[in-house]
Amino acid sequence: VPLLVGGRVAGTVLRSRSGVRPLYVSPGHLVSLETSADLVLASCTRFRLPEPVRAAHKLAGDQNLLYS
Repeated sequence: VPLLVGGRVAGTVLRSRSGVRPLYVSPGHLVSLETSADLVLASCTRFRLPEPVRAAHKLAGDQNLLYS
């Protein structure tokens, strides 16, 4: 599903699996929307979030526990 901002396509809304909350994907510099969506879906293996985002979130949470 296209994500529109001011009438222009700024990204896409997709689900990594049926029955899970959607992910909002927008392309970066010199990356197409289609490639961005394909990369996100390819990296969503066992969980809703892409593995790089999930790993970063886990690492940040682990660091937070060390310093709190």
